Amino acid sequence: GLTVLTGASGAGKSTVLAALVGLLRSERGVDVSGDVRVPPRVAFAAQRPVTLAPTVGEEIALRLPDDLRTAPEDSPARSAAVAACLRFACLPVDVNMPCIALSPGQQRRLSLARARASVMAGAGLVLLDEPTAHLDTATAADVRSRIADLAQEVPVVAATHDGALVGVADRRAH
Repeated sequence: GLTVLTGASGAGKSTVLAALVGLLRSERGVDVSGDVRVPPRVAFAAQRPVTLAPTVGEEIALRLPDDLRTAPEDSPARSAAVAACLRFACLPVDVNMPCIALSPGQQRRLSLARARASVMAGAGLVLLDEPTAHLDTATAADVRSRIADLAQEVPVVAATHDGALVGVADRRAH
């Protein structure tokens, strides 16, 4: 299902996601009530994504299952998997496009494509930080639809100010 985290800017939505993915550690520990289980493999689409590979295709391939990740770049199976991730993220760019040339909205969608690749590789939870920010109305609607579809496959938690994404969520935490 899809759970959205809502609240004012600065309320801590991104901090919650960073803690869930393990980017933040507390020296004093954290008190949690209820049943909270984070699977060993988590996909995270950050609000300000950082890329490691020079091209879009190589960046997505880093998150694919091992057999596809290590396959030659021109392998039909690897090419098909990368293309599927780009379609999922509504990112119609050439796989050889330099990551540095992407706009902020395209970077955010590349992060979504990487998250989809991580699910293909076995991620059991997807965390999305403002996934529809910097997107035009039509693209944001498409991305919301893809997120809702993904949430039928694995649990998705999204921090958002997007009222339409809140509207398609199964749960909301404010």
